[in-house]
Order: sequence, then structure tokens, then C-alpha cells
Amino acid sequence: MTKDATAHHGEAVAQPYPSSWVDRFADWVKRLPGPSWLFYLVLWLALFLMANAIKWLDGSQPLGTIDLLSTISASDGVYFLALVHYLKGAAGVALHTFRPALAVSEAEYNRLHYQLTTLPARRTVLVSVIAAALAGLQVLFNPDVPSAGYTSSLLATVFGSSIAIFSLTVMAALVYQTVHQLTTVNRTHATATRINLFLPDPLYAFSGLTARTAMGYLILADTALLAMYEFMSETDPLAVGIMVFMILLAAVTFVLPLLGMHRRMVEEKGRLESEANRCLEATIAELHRRLDAGDLTEIDGLNSAMESLEIERNVLAKISTWPWQPGTLRIAISPVLLPVAVWIIQRLLERLGGF
Repeated sequence: MTKDATAHHGEAVAQPYPSSWVDRFADWVKRLPGPSWLFYLVLWLALFLMANAIKWLDGSQPLGTIDLLSTISASDGVYFLALVHYLKGAAGVALHTFRPALAVSEAEYNRLHYQLTTLPARRTVLVSVIAAALAGLQVLFNPDVPSAGYTSSLLATVFGSSIAIFSLTVMAALVYQTVHQLTTVNRTHATATRINLFLPDPLYAFSGLTARTAMGYLILADTALLAMYEFMSETDPLAVGIMVFMILLAAVTFVLPLLGMHRRMVEEKGRLESEANRCLEATIAELHRRLDAGDLTEIDGLNSAMESLEIERNVLAKISTWPWQPGTLRIAISPVLLPVAVWIIQRLLERLGGF
């Protein structure tokens, strides 16, 4: 355990582990004056200008023109950093919305909030170092692939290689954050004790986080698709691999962490339906008893009870046990559906044009 620190809602909580370098960086950005998105925008603009200015200086690109591939390459690392920051905040909001489903003390809630929004320092360093080493080896043995065209001069090669290593390092931290957050979501769902299908907003809470995570990866897949189609004469296996990996990761990140809550909701729906069926069975049995005995008193009341129970069963049958709003899935996959459809159509047209 580390020392107590100020936690959510201003109360002290014992941190289960020190925070990672990406969390400390995001916290530093939050303390800067102005909105956090402005910092990432300024950082992107700086890298954008550097990426193109280097090519202007070495004469490989006309002054004032913009090289789109270089710009995309220089933007990746900033995008990953901003997404890590954004998903930290989204996780905290989701947990706050989910809280009515939890029966935990303030201290337990604060600890859970810390675990959901903060990565362990040592593991994050390990993941980052491994990613940086692999990226460095890629740059060393095949510098043209990761440097995205920054080979016109020594300065351009150094800049492009540095950007590639930085981007892959932050990307690894982002992937680790995804795994850490979504496994924590799964454990949090398992601890929920208040599953109320008639007040489902808390049960839907984490679908917002998983959908945003999926969208973040799908936007990156779109970028890889754009780069592969617009700038590569031949399909690059690395770009294809990254794109497919991001699409699969997006699907897994959206659905997998929510399956536990889906099972809990199925169980609760089954319990409610069983109760309604038992009441209906008892009401029918009472109706038969009275009819057999020739007692027609309270028949209208029993009929009304049966009608009410049938209405209840119909209402229960219509309750969805998937822990997301009906439009959430459509929104989550929208960043990839249109670009992939356009890409497929373009490829088909190219093939047809070859006949």
C-alpha cells in the first residue's frame, strides 16, 4: 500500500498501487489553465508544423504544402495520449452513474474509482518499455515502414523514427489501459447487488465507456485504412494487421465487459418472470377452486388479477437484457461502417475496371 491520498469526493483513500506515467501526465494536463482538449490540440499543431517544416527545410516538399501521410503519422501519439486522458474521465463518469447498483461504503467506492481510472505504475512502465523496444527494432531494421516517409534527410529520419517509437509506446499504454479498465468493469458488474430492470440507467452505465473505447479504436482503424488506400501502391501487411487488430479490439472492448451484466440481467428477468408465473398459477388455481365449489364470488376480481398478471408478463417479455441503450451499438460501430463500405466498393470497382 502507498500512503493515503486525496480521493474522489475529497475523502482519503489508501491507494492500492502508485499511478502510472500516463495518469500523472493526464493529471498534469488537467491542472493546466484552460480545457484539456486545448493542450492536446496545441501539441498536435506543434507536431503538425514540425512534420511539414522538416520537409520544407530539406526541400523534399514545396514550401507551404501539407503532406497528409506525415501529418497522420505525427498525430498518432497525440491522439493516443488524448484518448487515454478522455477514457480516464469517461470511466469515472460511468462508475458514478453505476453507483446506485452498488452497496459499498464511501471508502470502498473511492478505492474502486481509483482502480478504474488509474493504471499501475510498474506494469505500465513494463508495457511501455517493451513497446518502445519493439518499435526501436522496427525502426532499426526497417526504417521506411514506421517513419512514414521521413527519409529525405537525417533530421527527417530521426524525427520520423522518434515519432514512430513515441506513438507505439503510447499506443501500448492505451491498450493496457483498455484491458485494465474493462476487466475492472467486469469485476464491478459482478459485485452489483441492486439489479433493477425497471430503473436500468445504472445498468447501462459502463456501455458508454465501452462504446467510447470501441469508437476510439475504430477511428484509428479508419486512419489506417485511409493511409493504406491513399498512400500505398501495394497493400501493406503491417497497416492491414493494425486495422484488423483495431476492429477486432473494438468489438471485444464493447461487448465482452458487458456480458457479465447481461447474465445478471437475464437472471433478474427470469426471477421476475417466475414470480409472475407463480402468481398467475395461484390465481388460476383459486379460480378453478371457486368454480368447482360453485362459488362465483370474487370471480371478477380474479379475472382482473389474471389480466394484470398477463400485462405484467408482457411488460417483462419486452425488457431487454442487454446492458446498453438501443442506439448505443449503432453509434459505437458507426466510425468504421461507412469508411469500410466505401473502401470495399472502391476495391470492387477497381477489380471490375480491370476486366
